[in-house]
Amino acid sequence: MENKLQAKNRFFYQHLRGSRLVCCLFGVVTGVSLLAMPTVGYAIDSDGDGLSDAVEGTGDADGDGTPNYLDTDSDNDGYSDLLEGGFDHYDPVTVPTAFTDLVDTVLAEHSQIGESFLNPAYKNDLTLSGASEIRVTFIKEGAGNHNSLGYYTYNESTFAGLTKADVDTDSSKVISVEELQNLPGVEIGWVFPNATKSQDTGGILDLGDSYVIGNGRVYPAGTKLGFFLVVKGWVGDGTILQPYRGGIKPYVMFTTDFLNPEADKEDDLSTDSSHSRQVALLFDSADRDEVIMGFEDIRRRRKSDGSVGGDQDFNDAVFSVSSNPASALATSGIATADPDGTDADGDGVSDVNELAGDTDGDG
Repeated sequence: MENKLQAKNRFFYQHLRGSRLVCCLFGVVTGVSLLAMPTVGYAIDSDGDGLSDAVEGTGDADGDGTPNYLDTDSDNDGYSDLLEGGFDHYDPVTVPTAFTDLVDTVLAEHSQIGESFLNPAYKNDLTLSGASEIRVTFIKEGAGNHNSLGYYTYNESTFAGLTKADVDTDSSKVISVEELQNLPGVEIGWVFPNATKSQDTGGILDLGDSYVIGNGRVYPAGTKLGFFLVVKGWVGDGTILQPYRGGIKPYVMFTTDFLNPEADKEDDLSTDSSHSRQVALLFDSADRDEVIMGFEDIRRRRKSDGSVGGDQDFNDAVFSVSSNPASALATSGIATADPDGTDADGDGVSDVNELAGDTDGDG
């Protein structure tokens, strides 16, 4: 039976391309673009540890001079890669109580999120103002589903001139991870394939479980960063099925609003996104050095009266995102958490989040 460490680091990824099934054992190596890997690479396993050379890569995790694809214990921790499913990438951190208290306040269970976090004037993706590492830390989850968290990086021109219909190549009205991956300049990786807390059946994550995406990679200034949640992506036997499961496309929720299920086909980056937003991104304080990221995994369907369905608490999967150096994310145009909720003009936007020149009270 796998222990928790082994479970955290091993999953099978199954990817359907038409009638072809690609299956590989994959330690959580988020710097590797799994969708872009050639199928032939999975047939080669030079060190016989059950992990293909394409998955293990040519890096040297333990610095012993033997590349990972030839090293049967890549991190030199006494556990073979065969047991671990790859070397241990998690780097747990201590999360201050003040931070979790803030999250519980602004993303309270069964409480509709503040309007400022849905304000389309605040764009929901992150941009690096300087070269940096990016760390993602698990805070909590309140979902009834077993979801999977991944990330994507892209550049200024990736979505230029594109509508949702342009990205939705199979006209299903649901953007898949594969369709996103097909865009020029996009790189995709996994952060927490099983994004369920350990207290739930089948869950493995504890508060503070943390990962520096891309295996500690330093991303250059100007890199744009987004995240996605595959709803019910973790199927309980160590597999993620993407983009199709049983002929049905799983919903994927993106930080880029116009990619989400409730966006209209003509929507693009400039569209008022309040109806299609599925992720709340907000700085934890005026220091702007850590981002709270909360997903709503229920589609925010619009009703005939104009209201939106679902509980809209945006805490089905909650993480923090930070950079090293901390200042690299500070210029991103997202809201700031304000637990006091001061709103002088009564427009539903806290004073700390008001936009300059807002004279008509619309945020």
